[in-house]
Amino acid sequence: MAKTARGLYRTPWWAYVTDGTIGMDVPESRYRQNGYQPDYDDLPTREAYEAAKAEQGYQDGPNAEHDPLM
Repeated sequence: MAKTARGLYRTPWWAYVTDGTIGMDVPESRYRQNGYQPDYDDLPTREAYEAAKAEQGYQDGPNAEHDPLM
């Protein structure tokens, strides 16, 4: 069964979206148009997202796409 893709963080121009298996950068307009969750304006910035990961002691590894903050 396919997982629902959702946004993890945003920049001024795009959001990073993943379904837990693969991830991709999606332009802000397409993110809003496709109705991804959470709302674009509610996504953390990339910097805030990375800081939260570091605070939790999360290290990139072979399963980095299986994000603990998702």
